[in-house]
Amino acid sequence: MDPSQISIRKIASLDQQMKWVFSSIVICLFVLLCTARQADAGIILSDNFDSGINPATFSAYQNAQSVGDGLQGFLSGNALHFGKVNDLERFATTSSLDVSTGGTISFDFRGGNENVDGAEYWENSESMSEWMELSYSIDGGANFVLLDSLSTQANIGQDPTVWEHFDFLIPVDAQTANTQFQFRQQSSDGQGFDLWAIDNLVVTNNVVTAVPEPTSLALFGIGAGLVGMGAVRRRRKAALVRQ
Repeated sequence: MDPSQISIRKIASLDQQMKWVFSSIVICLFVLLCTARQADAGIILSDNFDSGINPATFSAYQNAQSVGDGLQGFLSGNALHFGKVNDLERFATTSSLDVSTGGTISFDFRGGNENVDGAEYWENSESMSEWMELSYSIDGGANFVLLDSLSTQANIGQDPTVWEHFDFLIPVDAQTANTQFQFRQQSSDGQGFDLWAIDNLVVTNNVVTAVPEPTSLALFGIGAGLVGMGAVRRRRKAALVRQ
């Protein structure tokens, strides 16, 4: 074969190698950007109420008690039970939490069904006005915005005869460094009526992996590109000299 043809083929091969170098750099930069933006969930509040009501969990609460261990209708250990302490309004408001990166609020919940577990702790509601509301506040508790209402009635909504687990994504409007969540019953017929409870409360936020500075990424790309192009050009020059 003509030596000049061999050299031409070598040069063409080097051109392909240069294209491969550029493609590899682009792929590497894309992977770096994608992985840098992944977020992991970090637990910032967790309470199963077995040790009572923790003041670090709730900044304010009323007509609530930690009770249930060994009693009918409860999960293992205690739960935060509402409605038997007195005749006052029933609510519990968390401490301020940093959920500025988003996250979730999760918990187990059940309303009363006296026909299944007795009326002492599970007297059931008869009206939607007695449902439990989950809300959030971003102004220190001055105003609350409704996230969802959960049924405390035995025949409407989720089945209150069993505990149900709920996971709520924290909405964008609630993602601040000082967000509070509140569990509150709209109304009741008084002490010992329209009972409900929550358990295994967990709030998470998204822990975002540090994103490399754009300058760092640019320098990485330029450096890798120069190294690759330098190697390819040296080989190309050598091929031309041999030609």
